[in-house]
Amino acid sequence: MELESWTWSEDSFPWEARMLAILQSWKGTPYKDRQCSKGGAVDCVRFTCAVYDELDSVSSRDYLRLPPDQALHSKESSIQAMKTIRENYMPNYSVTDRILEPGDFIVMGFKDGGPGHSMIAGPQNRIWHTDGLCVTPTGLVTPPGMELVRVYRATGRKKRWHR
Repeated sequence: MELESWTWSEDSFPWEARMLAILQSWKGTPYKDRQCSKGGAVDCVRFTCAVYDELDSVSSRDYLRLPPDQALHSKESSIQAMKTIRENYMPNYSVTDRILEPGDFIVMGFKDGGPGHSMIAGPQNRIWHTDGLCVTPTGLVTPPGMELVRVYRATGRKKRWHR
């Protein structure tokens, strides 16, 4: 499945301005596996999780509990990696209506199988992720050689993120 087959929700959410400010504060942060330092270096897993933590107002989380970004690059280790990520950010559910909302956790996979990259749906119909060089926003574009695996949505986020 391709990300381009999805549409954006027409609803607006009270946390969008705050989320956009958080995402923009990460923009340009260089990519580096197993790192999570805004402006320093970050990988795709830790970037996505750090944005959620900032939205949840959680500080000093131990990012070592998360699987390394490289764990998503192997079909065998990616299933356990995604399970670990989902367990750390419960409750959440799989989105099936093909409508993206800000805050959705997007899992892309290599066409030969298995998850391979994580991204976050942001406000203003932009997808934010580490593109291998740095944190950057993009449109509804499936990265080359990849396909959409699943989209997850945090349950209760309307209450948690509205501050």
